[in-house]
Amino acid sequence: MKIENFKDPATNRYKWRAGEIGAGQRHYPVADTKDELADILDAIRKKARTLKYRLEVEPEHIQSG
Repeated sequence: MKIENFKDPATNRYKWRAGEIGAGQRHYPVADTKDELADILDAIRKKARTLKYRLEVEPEHIQSG
């Protein structure tokens, strides 16, 4: 997995991105901070584990707004 800092041409700000393989797919999450990126990668890894081992998990409730 490669984590890098890059300058987003659309917003002209620096962001973090990573290349991650999870659940048989490659993911390229992008986040403003390194901590946010770590949270996203943890969620991808958790989902990959649940699919691999067929674990029962409760669905996450997402609040809008």
